[in-house]
Amino acid sequence: MKRSISLLLAVLMLFSIFTTSALAVEEIAENISLQSLPFSDVPNGSWFFPYVQFVYTNGVMQGTSPAIFAPNVTFSRAQVVATLFRIHHGRPANASDSRTTPFTDVPASHWSAPYIAWAYEARVVSGVGNDRFAPNDNVNRQQFAVMIANFLFRLTSLVDPNRPAGPQWSNFTDRNQIAFWAYDQLQWINSHGIITGRTATTIAPTGTATRAEAATVLTRLMNFMDIGTKPEPPVNPPNTGQALVEAVQSGMMYHDIRDLFPDADIQSAFEREVLRLVNIERANYGLSPVQWNNILGTVARAHSIDMATRGFFAHICPDGVGPTARAMNAGFYGLAAENVSAGFISSTPQEVVARWMASPPHRANVLHQTATYLGAGVSVNHTDSISQWPMLWTLKMGAVW
Repeated sequence: MKRSISLLLAVLMLFSIFTTSALAVEEIAENISLQSLPFSDVPNGSWFFPYVQFVYTNGVMQGTSPAIFAPNVTFSRAQVVATLFRIHHGRPANASDSRTTPFTDVPASHWSAPYIAWAYEARVVSGVGNDRFAPNDNVNRQQFAVMIANFLFRLTSLVDPNRPAGPQWSNFTDRNQIAFWAYDQLQWINSHGIITGRTATTIAPTGTATRAEAATVLTRLMNFMDIGTKPEPPVNPPNTGQALVEAVQSGMMYHDIRDLFPDADIQSAFEREVLRLVNIERANYGLSPVQWNNILGTVARAHSIDMATRGFFAHICPDGVGPTARAMNAGFYGLAAENVSAGFISSTPQEVVARWMASPPHRANVLHQTATYLGAGVSVNHTDSISQWPMLWTLKMGAVW
């Protein structure tokens, strides 16, 4: 009886939010299976895992030691040049490469000398003035953009110099902070999605890059150039029993699954089923799959629980914190879209995704072309009263840097 009542009374309310942000379409999917890395500080599931795997697999970046990648360590100007050399030549420098540079702070004995000599001769770099290159200085985002733009303009035939800036460019409130010598190049690189906005409204031209962020930019560059062996992100729910997965995929209701699997983590299984269903919908529209992101998943679930606990249903919390701020507070920069929904316990992942796809603004978020990551969170308040069996869902779509 309760089940029939729940089916009759099943209600799903929908809200969505879309933030126009300078994000890039990532196409990290082609030839090889996702595999573990030798780095203890690059866990599978971290936002930067596929980017680090890509540059490591293709020999563009190595660890700072055999077991450490140091994703949060800043990236230097010399390291940028070295990676561009490896992308161009498909190998590291060797003894036959020139070490002669015009820079007083890059002697022939410096490890970066052959890379900087090549970049200077190819007019990819020109130094910082006073016959200096500052190889050990942290690279900032506008310097990174200029080096990449010069690399593309002078060493490849992939350039469309007339491509206009994307619509998000006018949203960047800090464009006046961009140096005159970097403005056009940063705008061009941003319009091609290689270096994106740090937030929806800032490009952060003088912000420095971490090694994880550098791996992200270099992956985007190589995808733009259509080179490199591309790892395939996971699209199936990990760490759940096959019987539970099959029950969730069949569309069974929460309380029925709970009766069959009283000790199972149904909440996580429902959330991962949203990932699978979203990727099916994206494939139907010819879009690349998104992969699960632990930060977005944690933030999404926390918002669903917060709505249930404090009794509100909105993107903005009662204390005024919005979706982008929640993601950034947790360490994820680049939220692209958010959907929330509320329904009774009969609302399965299939029903939620189907209703999102039936609503144009929610469908646009599911099919967000620049999204490469997803996090979904559901709050289940299961009691004996049918009227108190709400399920609150949050879907977050995003990309980073």
